[in-house]
Amino acid sequence: MNSIIAPRGRFLDRGAAASFLIYAGVAFLFFARGLFGHFTDFHVGRYLGDPAQCIWSLAWLPHALAHGRNPVFSDAVWAPEGVNLTWTMWLPLEALIAWPITAIEGPIASYNLLALLSLPLGAWSAFILCRHLSGSWWAALVGGSIFGFSGYMLYYLWTGDLNLIAVFPIPLAVYVVVRACQGGIGKRALIGWLTVLLVTIFALFTELFATATMFGVIALVLAFGFTQNDERARLRVILPAILTSYVLTLIVLSPYLYYIFAASLPNAIWPARLYAADLAFFLLPSNASALGQLPFFQKIASAVPNSPYVGYSYLGPVMLVVVAAFALQRRHEARDRLLIALFGVVALLSLGPVLTVYGRALLPMPGLLLNLLPLIRNALAARFTMYLNLIVAVIVSLWLADTTISLRMRCITAGLAVLFLLPSLSAGYWDTPADTPPFFTDQAYRRYMAPGAIALVAPYGWTGNSMLWQAQSDMYFRMAGGYTGMPPAQFQRWPAMIALFNGRWLPDAQTQLKAFMAAHHVTVALVDRRARDSSDPKQRQNYQTIVSALGPPPAEDGGMLIYRFAPTALASYRNLDPQELERRVDQARFFALLDAANRYVNGGGDLIGLSPERLKRAGLIRDNWIAGPNITVSEGLWARTHTDGKIELGTFGSRGALVALRVAFGHDALDVVEMPIAAAGSATGDGQLELLVMTFDRASLARAADRVHAPKPADANTPIAANGRQNNPR
Repeated sequence: MNSIIAPRGRFLDRGAAASFLIYAGVAFLFFARGLFGHFTDFHVGRYLGDPAQCIWSLAWLPHALAHGRNPVFSDAVWAPEGVNLTWTMWLPLEALIAWPITAIEGPIASYNLLALLSLPLGAWSAFILCRHLSGSWWAALVGGSIFGFSGYMLYYLWTGDLNLIAVFPIPLAVYVVVRACQGGIGKRALIGWLTVLLVTIFALFTELFATATMFGVIALVLAFGFTQNDERARLRVILPAILTSYVLTLIVLSPYLYYIFAASLPNAIWPARLYAADLAFFLLPSNASALGQLPFFQKIASAVPNSPYVGYSYLGPVMLVVVAAFALQRRHEARDRLLIALFGVVALLSLGPVLTVYGRALLPMPGLLLNLLPLIRNALAARFTMYLNLIVAVIVSLWLADTTISLRMRCITAGLAVLFLLPSLSAGYWDTPADTPPFFTDQAYRRYMAPGAIALVAPYGWTGNSMLWQAQSDMYFRMAGGYTGMPPAQFQRWPAMIALFNGRWLPDAQTQLKAFMAAHHVTVALVDRRARDSSDPKQRQNYQTIVSALGPPPAEDGGMLIYRFAPTALASYRNLDPQELERRVDQARFFALLDAANRYVNGGGDLIGLSPERLKRAGLIRDNWIAGPNITVSEGLWARTHTDGKIELGTFGSRGALVALRVAFGHDALDVVEMPIAAAGSATGDGQLELLVMTFDRASLARAADRVHAPKPADANTPIAANGRQNNPR
């Protein structure tokens, strides 16, 4: 029986250097062609918001340190309160490394270089591990490619999430533990190297540290189960050294940990089921791959309900066949059984809390248990596929190095594996021109606001690139907004912020927006003129909301509409209560829903499958509806029919804001149910987010609708169809 770990290879030599040069050449060939001559005004990644957030982070830390400010906390965004950056997409290590480039060429150039190096570094580190285990340079070269250019890495390079592709320390940490277990390095070397790697992982992304620790524990437990007495003894010897490394890591990071735990631990931010791996995703390539660009695969992927997330868990048929063959042929070897068991555990957990196949939820999965862990519950299960790709890379490299398999078969397999992972061949697919208006690049902002002034910038939050524009101004102004993940809880109390952040329609926009601006000491509003005719409906809605609230802009410069306010201009709005403002929005939302449902029923609409979406298609509620009371609740409406014909209508809101609706319509409804909602940043008491649902029959619905006295559909305050016409229910 072979050992769990076979001593082979060295850490650094010409072979390792050659592999990195090959990986780097491939990365620059595929992903950097569109950047030639545009390294400072184009950026890698095409997903709106995420690249800008990373670029901002690379600019913030040098700015903060140069001006003697605390880099862990920033009031440049979400002003005036500011935000603790430890629970955001913060990049402290990358920002420090790239500081000289940022100072000379700007944050976009730093971001591009780091993004382009992340994939070859990941491939190279996996190569080191694979070569050590397989003893074959060319098999390890393929294994490194499988990890560094996996569906996971390609997807997150395309989205521009630098924190998710800087994963090169993970294979190196495994390599160090492997070497120590087999006697290649001593305890002191293990402690030193592993501490450095753990600190690096933590500084790159705290979620990466948490998930690496979790899977490391799982791997050690499985290793104890699959090894014999002598190998278990080796594992026992290195366990104290591993624990010592963690203790030293926590000591080194203690100042940083203070700020992490000074802020309350967030609840799960994103829907766990949505950000889990659909079982079909293991076979479906995304648009980030050359295969995913083919019409055949695009048609299949587009039919999946959460198709935008196809790609991050892609393994492809070749890798899955090799894993199956490996499991059958080498199931008697301890090391190989360990790898297969790890593959199974990671695959199961990556499926999330519910097994989903082609968009259909089938049954609960072990991932439900992760919700019990304080830190891991915030990790997205789909990202576990990074570890799955590392395991597959090792398995494939071992299989390719097996001389009992014909050379021809191994060459064909290697070629097909690389072919099925081939990135999109379009240079324009990977790179995006920075959309910064001349107002910022020409420093026209200096004529309209003082340094440190608080601005409202639209497109707002993740609907645009305001973070990038602020970074390019060297944080000259502050923003009553931004995109750092979930907005701070105190900002989620304001309906205007939620509507802008989600790009939704806002009733009584003038009062709502001015109250938000007054409370956050906004002295200037800046609106990108291009948003008016943008292809993105969220940007168009941002433009319409602000212009309808503030009127025609008094100034325009460098492509931006400019509204300036004296300190007293918004004084009459400064003391408006955000809960009262939310009550008005909840009321408008529920009034319109009652009116729409009543007109739908009176028009002979089919009650089967009644939903807010059905009402929108019928032209009874506008397509761009009011945002919900929480960022994770984007629309805030509830409508469905019972089998006995009774109709449920409801709205989301805070408990205190929904009291008026319960009082106004509770006696008309047949039943009233309040369901508390657990959501990120959810408060308690009157601030507790809940779903208020009232049940009506046709008569009670008509009575409730009569009480609404809703204006006609043509009125500006009434939801209408996108084409401006009220359609007949269908």
